[in-house]
Amino acid sequence: MAPSPGLWLYLALARRAEGPLRRRVRRVGKRAGLSQDRISQRLAEDLPPRPPGDVIWFHAAEGTRMPAFYQLIARLNDMPGDMTALVTTDGLDQAPGTAIPGVVHCLRPVDLPPVIDRFLDHWQPSVAVFSGSDLWPATIMACDRDGIPLLMFDAHLRSARITRWRWAPLAIRALLGRFRHFLTGSQVDAEELRHYGAPAWKVEVPGFLEESTSALPCNEAERDALGALLAVRPVWAAARITTREAPAVETAHRQAARHSHRLLLIVVPDNPANGPELARLFAQAGWNTVLRSDGAEPDEDVQIYIADTEDEMGLWYRLAPITFIGNSLVSPGGGHDPYEPAALGSAVLHGPHITRHQAVFDRMDTVGAARSVANAAQLGEAVAELLAPDKTAEMAHKAWEVSSEGAEVADRALELIVDAITEKANL
Repeated sequence: MAPSPGLWLYLALARRAEGPLRRRVRRVGKRAGLSQDRISQRLAEDLPPRPPGDVIWFHAAEGTRMPAFYQLIARLNDMPGDMTALVTTDGLDQAPGTAIPGVVHCLRPVDLPPVIDRFLDHWQPSVAVFSGSDLWPATIMACDRDGIPLLMFDAHLRSARITRWRWAPLAIRALLGRFRHFLTGSQVDAEELRHYGAPAWKVEVPGFLEESTSALPCNEAERDALGALLAVRPVWAAARITTREAPAVETAHRQAARHSHRLLLIVVPDNPANGPELARLFAQAGWNTVLRSDGAEPDEDVQIYIADTEDEMGLWYRLAPITFIGNSLVSPGGGHDPYEPAALGSAVLHGPHITRHQAVFDRMDTVGAARSVANAAQLGEAVAELLAPDKTAEMAHKAWEVSSEGAEVADRALELIVDAITEKANL
């Protein structure tokens, strides 16, 4: 497929503009506080040594779900073979906070033909995987010229960088035609890709690449024993709550207990050391409260069970069909990973302060896999409503579907990467 006139013009001008743009890159990099090493990476100079074996180049566009991206890379590194992931990003905010085995991070090289040529000559990637909507013409054309398979995950055409190319639809068509396959998260994004020239047979809609969570383990004997003890009692859990959230949780439990007087609340403190203080607060409010750290069991007369022990979250999520995610009701909060209870079949409730996992909560809320509550009264209402087994089962099933979806998309992404490597090796 020959380049369009607009694409040919871009590449010709970009090749002649290396000198001025090189100076601009250095000037902007210094102003942004980048080190000389990082500025050199933008120009594909003084790059880290290339490791042996296959190098899989992942470029994470702005807005990429980095935890999901790095989780995919971790699974790739666990596969047989000598592979290294080269991760490029537009800024340091997307870089891994600590060194990850099998991962080399660099800033993305500027889209100038001489720079991209140096970059590809040095790294010699076996496959190039782009996320989001970055279509860098010099980069894409050079990869195609060198026989480097191109894949795009979470593909869409919604960024400002794409908008400026819409005046040249033939250029977009030519660039999209160089890709081997697209994975996208919605039918809307898929239709737009096809509209602008991506071959229909290359566009697949498995869902978004999401961070997934393996099911937390538990002591099966303990689960069986407690399951038998609680078999005829309704149960809900307040997981990893802070002492500041205790009054709201207590109010919610009192409200929900009006609908089921045998209702048991399992409270998991955010810090096990806070167990005695939480037990005191709930006991003062008139509840029969016991501590697991004292060896107590949630017997028939226990109303609130403080699970102040380490590494047993998998047990409580399995026993409680309803889970409120703590550290989310009182500011500043932050929340905890909702995939943990979701993966074990527990319906998820949470407060408004969930910045640590905002995107995941938003997605779960949208499809009815989780519910946001703003205060104690709303939490009590939600728990009372979910005491109906059919409502709990419906919400828990949706939560499980969302939590497992990311793993299925990752499976497909890994399959495409491995197929591309294998085909290239056999050429």
